[in-house]
Amino acid sequence: RGTFDDTMVFETSMGRKGKRQMDQETLFFEEKNGKTAETKENETIIHAKSIKKIFESLCLSRLTTLQGRTMAVQKQFGYRYNAPVYLGPGMIFFRIRTEDAVYWINGEKTIFVRGTGETTVISFRGGKTLRVEKPPKTVRAAYEKALEIGNFINRLHL
Repeated sequence: RGTFDDTMVFETSMGRKGKRQMDQETLFFEEKNGKTAETKENETIIHAKSIKKIFESLCLSRLTTLQGRTMAVQKQFGYRYNAPVYLGPGMIFFRIRTEDAVYWINGEKTIFVRGTGETTVISFRGGKTLRVEKPPKTVRAAYEKALEIGNFINRLHL
């Protein structure tokens, strides 16, 4: 684990330093207490930037904006609330809010969503899981929106 500054320099658990950019290997982000943690299969990275700034930076590197991508998804699919964010191949993020954190889950890396009562477990490729205090019906609805976008994108590239 390391901490990020605005140049996104990190220190790995082995002490090496380097630059890191969000990629298709990201499983989810967690924003809590003013910090953003990015979890991948083999590492968790702490960012000094908000998730919105991270997403915006990635969009701008692809000559688009986060607002433009969000509006396009809302218009194409008719989502008025909690629209997933398509950032590129392998990166469709849906938002889950809990009492103490906001999670952005990569729908492309999610295998299934299950739970009971007020607790949901999200399982990812590679075996990692995330437990959130949110009803499974709510999480599944957000996940299904991400799946719909993924299916749409896949049809475009056939």
